[in-house]
Amino acid sequence: MHGFINESVSKITDGIGGALLLLFTLGFTSLVLLPLASSLQWVGSALYILVLLAGGVLFLYRSLAPGVSDAQRASSGMLAGILLWQLLRFTGFPDRIGLIDPGGGLIWVAAALVMGFLWVKVFPLGLRFAFLLLFLNWLGKIYVTSLNINNDLPRLLEQGFSTIRYMGMAGIAVSLWFIIFRSRSILQRKYGAAALYFFVLLSFLLF
Repeated sequence: MHGFINESVSKITDGIGGALLLLFTLGFTSLVLLPLASSLQWVGSALYILVLLAGGVLFLYRSLAPGVSDAQRASSGMLAGILLWQLLRFTGFPDRIGLIDPGGGLIWVAAALVMGFLWVKVFPLGLRFAFLLLFLNWLGKIYVTSLNINNDLPRLLEQGFSTIRYMGMAGIAVSLWFIIFRSRSILQRKYGAAALYFFVLLSFLLF
C-alpha cells in the first residue's frame, strides 16, 4: 500500500507536475521577464540575457554535479534546455543561421541523428534531457514558423499542417496515459513530462 501511494505521488509530481514546471518556466521567461527586459531597453536586454545564461548554466551544472539523484539530474537538465533555448531565441541566433525557417527541418534531422549517436555513446543523463528539450522546442518552432507560409502551399499540405495540431491534442492524451498507467520509474515519468510539455505547446501553437 505504501509503495502504491509513493508511486501515485511520483506520477503526479514527477510526471504531470514536471510538465507544468516546464510550461511555467517557459511562460515566465516569455511573458514576465521578456516584457520587463524590453521596457528597460538595452539594459533590460543585457540583464535578461545574463539571467537566462546564468540560469541555464546553473541548471546544467546541477544536472552534471556528483552526488545528485537521476531524477534531479533529469529535472535540472530539462530546465537548462528551456532556459538556453530562450536565450537562443532572444538573441536571434537560430533565425540568423536559418535554423527555424522551413529549410531548418533538414538541419534539425541531421542534428537529431548526430545527437542520437552522442545520446547513446557520450551524453550523461543530465545532458540528454537538456538536449531533448532544446530539440523539442526547436522542432516546435520550425512547425509554427512553417505555418506562416501556409498560403503558398498546396491545399493538401495546408490540411497536413492543421492535422499536426490535432495530433498534438492526441499526444497530450497519450502522454497522460503513459505517465499515469504505464510508467514504472521516475525517469520514465520525466520523459513523459517532456512529451506532455511538447504536445501542449504543439496543440496551442505556443512555441
